[in-house]
Formats: sequence, C-alpha cells, structure tokens
Amino acid sequence: MTGADPIDPQGSDRAEPPARAGLDDQAALIDEVNHRVKNALQQVASLVRLQARAATDPATRQALDTTLGRIMAVGRAHEQTYRVREDQGDFDAGLYTRTLARDLIGAAGRDDVALETEVISVWLDARQATPLALILNELVTNALKHGCPAGRPGRIRVVLGTEGGDYRLSVSDDGPGLPAGLAPRSRTSLGLRAVDALARQLQGRLVVEPTKTGASLAVVFPRA
Repeated sequence: MTGADPIDPQGSDRAEPPARAGLDDQAALIDEVNHRVKNALQQVASLVRLQARAATDPATRQALDTTLGRIMAVGRAHEQTYRVREDQGDFDAGLYTRTLARDLIGAAGRDDVALETEVISVWLDARQATPLALILNELVTNALKHGCPAGRPGRIRVVLGTEGGDYRLSVSDDGPGLPAGLAPRSRTSLGLRAVDALARQLQGRLVVEPTKTGASLAVVFPRA
C-alpha cells in the first residue's frame, strides 16, 4: 500500500448528469431570450418616445403616446411572466393589475386622479398575460382620457375578481360617461374595438356596464 489518496471509483471529474445539464442549458436559453426581448422592447419604446417628442401635431403625439403605453404594458407583462412561480409557471394577474394601474396614472403625471383598486390573487396561464396587459392598459388609458381629462380631477376604480365561474376585470371612472348606445365594436372607438378583440382572445367578452354617473367597462373571461 502506498500513501496515495483513495481513488474515487466514479472519477474525480464526473460530468453533469444529462438531465441536469439539459435543465441548465434550458435556463440559460430562457435568460438569453428574456434579455433580448427586454432590449428589443426598450429600443422600440425609445424610438417611439423620440418620435412623440418630435411630433408637432397634437393628434400624432397622442397616438404615439398611446402606442408607447401599449409597449410598456407588454414589457411589464413579459417581465412578470419571466418571474413566474416555479411550481406552476403562472402569471400573477392580481399583482400586475394593481401595479400597472398605478404606473399608468403616475406616468401621466395625474396627481389629481385618485386610484382605487380591489383585486384578488388570480393566477393565469402565462399565455394570457399579454392580452390582459393590453386590455388593462386600454381601459385605464381610456378612463384617464375621457373620464378624467386634463384639468379635471377624478377617480378611477379598478376591480379584478370573479363572476360565477369566470374572472372579471372592470375599470370605472366618475367622469361624464359614455355616449348613449355605444357598442363595444363601435367603429368610432378604436380603443373599444381593440379591447373587444383582445377579450375574444381570452375567450371572453367586453361589457359596457350601465351606471348612474361616469363610465364602467368590464371584460369577463373564463378560468383556464
């Protein structure tokens, strides 16, 4: 016998098990995709922001600002989807709803608009994240634009809950209200048409709710 160290029968430089190596490769790929998507969204947002600043026509500037808001909504949804729960891989719609509504009002610089939120913890399939993000962006932006226009203090209420066996997201304001007889698919309202199309992506529907004052729009969609 010599004084040499005991020999590891499995070898001192054991390779990673194939399954573990595959998981590590997959995690690295997901990280890379996430990084590229974030960079792409940031670049597009920067270009739109520059165009908005350079625009002299108010209508053009407003359209670009609306587009920028949509890009930001998708970006936030992507970021939260990336940070999904490891056990289910779901999208925390409750947390996202509260955060985006607050950020949209903050980004508009509307200190005179009070935000009320009533949301439950709703975990959705990650594929539902982008449609829901865009729906919420459109509804809150619409409430700011028409329910609480610049110079008019107001209140916006965002509710995410259940209705029977479905989920229900509603945004209401205390403004002048919607035109009588306005239909979700009205050709005069691009925002409502967009929300209606996005709601159908969730297998749901857009509802224009009757109110005594202000306006209230809701999207009802089934649980996955």
